[in-house]
Amino acid sequence: MINVATLIVSSIITKKWLSQIKSEIEKQIPETKYSESQYWATFGSSELNRNFVYLRPYKTLIQLFTPLPVSYDDSLVDGKTSGGWMEYISLFKIKSEHDIGKAIHLISKSYAFIKASRK
Repeated sequence: MINVATLIVSSIITKKWLSQIKSEIEKQIPETKYSESQYWATFGSSELNRNFVYLRPYKTLIQLFTPLPVSYDDSLVDGKTSGGWMEYISLFKIKSEHDIGKAIHLISKSYAFIKASRK
């Protein structure tokens, strides 16, 4: 089996931020599943049978893609992407440790948004 490096364009700083976010989300939503690939981190849920946010860490920032509408919060911008996950229409940029609380809030609300849309 080949061991593939994860989050290869991230930095020690952005990995620290991800760790803080992961820790808090796991407390708030214990049923979440966090995973990492070469370029992405995701939060998913077996209950929802899908990922509900995608995070793209770089050296100095993390892009958080969420299904929340841009109108949900002033900090969100249009984040439409190409590919199979077009419903992730909003983007929040985590540029400093100061943004972690907002990111956690948006991730939690994304989970609730997807869960409510499944009913």
